[in-house]
Amino acid sequence: MDEPPELTAEDEEEYLQEQAEEFGFQEEPPEDVGGGFVPEDGAHRSGGADGEQGSARPVTVQHACQECQATNLHLQLLEVFKVQVCKECVKENKDQYGLTTKTNAKAEYLLTDDDLKGLSFLRKKIESTETWAKGKEMQLFMRGQLQEAAEKRWGGVIGLEGERERRRLASEERKRKGKKTKGSVLRKGEDNTPESAQRDDGSSGLFGGAKRPRTS
Repeated sequence: MDEPPELTAEDEEEYLQEQAEEFGFQEEPPEDVGGGFVPEDGAHRSGGADGEQGSARPVTVQHACQECQATNLHLQLLEVFKVQVCKECVKENKDQYGLTTKTNAKAEYLLTDDDLKGLSFLRKKIESTETWAKGKEMQLFMRGQLQEAAEKRWGGVIGLEGERERRRLASEERKRKGKKTKGSVLRKGEDNTPESAQRDDGSSGLFGGAKRPRTS
């Protein structure tokens, strides 16, 4: 099955600003396994190495929350991400169990499309009347799993933070060079004005009149 068209960062930002709640953390009835995340053809998409689509199945809760031992597990996260955690712990640990878009996943965790292929994700249809949103879906990844993938790619937390710092400094250097280049262009433009040419050939005095001849 073809992958859904990927949204631009501008499209996602515009849509996300309209949302009042965090992705996936609405309080749905227990039986609503879809929970606002609309599975395609009645199935959740689990991104694996082969990229195949997994079939939906009823979830039998046999275990307690891995954080607090509560039994009201978040069924979406259990079904799609195989994580045993309750709704309260999800809200309290968004850095671990929160969801984010594919674009944000690549930018924030410094991952590539190939890095994301082995990770599970939720599909969410974009409910918007905007033309750009028609027929498009979001892929939502779990932050904790993204962090693990990023540490594996960059050689641990220290390697990941080092790469983030390197990219930050490189970005600042590009901005500095951009400002310097822009300033040079502006100064060059000023040197090509008629007033500048008159000053160079000596045809204009201080107030626009003819310059007085020099006396020996």
